[in-house]
Amino acid sequence: MTPKSTTPLPEVRQSSTLSPDLVAASDGSSARGPPFSGALMSRSFKNTAASLAFLAPFILAVSVFFVYAMARTVWFSLTQYDLNTPPRFVGWENYLLILGDRLFLTAIKNTLLYSVTITVLQTLLGLLLAVAIDRKVRGISLFRTAFYFPSILSSAAVTLIFLWIFLKDGILNAFLGWTMGVGPRFALFIAAMLGGNVLLSWWDRRKGYPAGWMEPQNLILAAVLAGVMLLSVDGAGWLPNEPVHVAVPWLSSTQKVAGMAIPLWAITLQNLYTTAPTMMLLFLAGLQNIPAEHYEVAEIEGGRFWQIFAWIIIPSLRPIIFLVTTTSLIGTLQLFDQVALYGDAVPKESRITLAYYIYDAAFPSGSSPQVGRASAAAMILTALTMIIIAAQRLLNISDSAREGQ
Repeated sequence: MTPKSTTPLPEVRQSSTLSPDLVAASDGSSARGPPFSGALMSRSFKNTAASLAFLAPFILAVSVFFVYAMARTVWFSLTQYDLNTPPRFVGWENYLLILGDRLFLTAIKNTLLYSVTITVLQTLLGLLLAVAIDRKVRGISLFRTAFYFPSILSSAAVTLIFLWIFLKDGILNAFLGWTMGVGPRFALFIAAMLGGNVLLSWWDRRKGYPAGWMEPQNLILAAVLAGVMLLSVDGAGWLPNEPVHVAVPWLSSTQKVAGMAIPLWAITLQNLYTTAPTMMLLFLAGLQNIPAEHYEVAEIEGGRFWQIFAWIIIPSLRPIIFLVTTTSLIGTLQLFDQVALYGDAVPKESRITLAYYIYDAAFPSGSSPQVGRASAAAMILTALTMIIIAAQRLLNISDSAREGQ
């Protein structure tokens, strides 16, 4: 039998590039954990600390102005508190009192009617304006800017302007009397507008623009030119001047139209003027994301405008429509500034909303504050808002709309 060789094997030297942890593991010694585990944990801790440092101001603001304020409101709604004496626990008494208050029930009715009405009107108007300006024609940027301009105006300034417009002897009644009393003016205005629209459309076609005979931009420009011509002709005295005196009490009336007081309709028109452009911008962004191939196929198949609108535009804009209606309902439930600025010019029952009822209860004129009742009303307003949000989550319309596209 051949004896085993006693020649020692060559020593394998440890590479200087190996980690000490790996060397210790190969020697049978206890490993100290994964390589670089300490460095990774240190880096993760630093990233977490940096993230918390950036989030700290927001977390602090939410905790103080929302969580803490919400908890205090819940507590105050169960107490009798006037800001001068310590709060006294009364349970559900504040809720029972406001539910039996006729003014509070009127505020709920006004708020719900106003929210539904303004949401429907500004959604329809915003969509129509977006469809009108979603075209590549001459001067479209000017119209887009002009249509969007009202949304950047100060709410207080616009309210004061509309107060002047809605006066009993204001501009709106004067305009209604002027237009209702003089029939020839209407005929002249319509004829001039249609004639101007035909000329503008013919000029666009001659320049090579794909313009139809009823382009919204041309109609608006023709209407402006017709109005200027009508004012010139009327100033020259060439038309009979027999205006009708109209004195609609837009602000001081308690009469109702379609369930809503006339002053609340005035506030609705004002908010429609300032909020519809924002909705128009959202719809315009959605329209520009619709593939052009959809329109091309519809044109090849001979689809008319209303068919394209019903079968292409509306289904494609379902997520935007849902977003607009949801945010509008939530925002209009909190209507306050216009109601407060209208002040004593409008009867309280004709303009009061839930948000203004809360303010009026907390800071009444000539009496002690009723913070408990105001807090109870605020909780009911919060509940209405949460119901809308819950309906959004429950119906899940936005997600289903995206899947349907």
